Amino acid sequence: MLNYFLNLLLAFVCIPYLYFAIRRLRKEIPVLPNAVDLNGSEGAEHERALSLLFLGESAIAGVGVRSNNDGLGGQVSKNLAAKLQTKINWDVIAHTGYDSQLVIDKLLPQLHMEHYDLILIQLCVNDTLKLIPPVIYSLRLESIINFLINKYPKSKILFVNNAPVRDMSFPPLVKYILGNIIDEYGKVIEHLVIQDEHLYFINQKLKYSDWQRRYPDKPREEFFSDGVHPSAFTYARWSEDISEYIIDRKIIS
Repeated sequence: MLNYFLNLLLAFVCIPYLYFAIRRLRKEIPVLPNAVDLNGSEGAEHERALSLLFLGESAIAGVGVRSNNDGLGGQVSKNLAAKLQTKINWDVIAHTGYDSQLVIDKLLPQLHMEHYDLILIQLCVNDTLKLIPPVIYSLRLESIINFLINKYPKSKILFVNNAPVRDMSFPPLVKYILGNIIDEYGKVIEHLVIQDEHLYFINQKLKYSDWQRRYPDKPREEFFSDGVHPSAFTYARWSEDISEYIIDRKIIS
């Protein structure tokens, strides 16, 4: 929390610049649509079935690819179906530009399924762009978690990696301040998940430098669809890592 307030002090000193820089970024970032195909299934040849929900903002909504079959929803499900030898039914309920409060107000009321075995969430970028304090962010996530636990008491909930803000096409000072806020959000999620054995968080940071080491022949532009959102290649590789985490920890089996 101290780091956040030091970071907030820096943000306050730079507030005129930060205000106009973020405002300009919002105008310059291409307004890409949510991906189509909000549900699907993988591994139809298997009799046993598991159900997954993908909830959150643009990365969960598949922004950067045309179909969620190429986003996290389809790709994570495809990997899990192959590795677990089971049918995976998946739904995506997400929207680009939504922060945690909008998820509470707009998306949670859309949940009508009776059960999900696993709920995957990413929700951080838009709160960060609005400079939402970690304490407010924590209260909102608690509200989301409590809603999901009450509605789906047998479900596991996995917060996937927070977005790599420092690798996005933002000015250096903006990346520094927003990156520090994202780090504080990560600490918030870590604190929340240790309170319930059904909650998980992939706290490994996504970094372009790590991707570059793993795939040295790939130029930077192939990892991002527009300098901010993942490309189909990145969604596929990220999905492999998420699936490996799920299987290694036997979150679903």
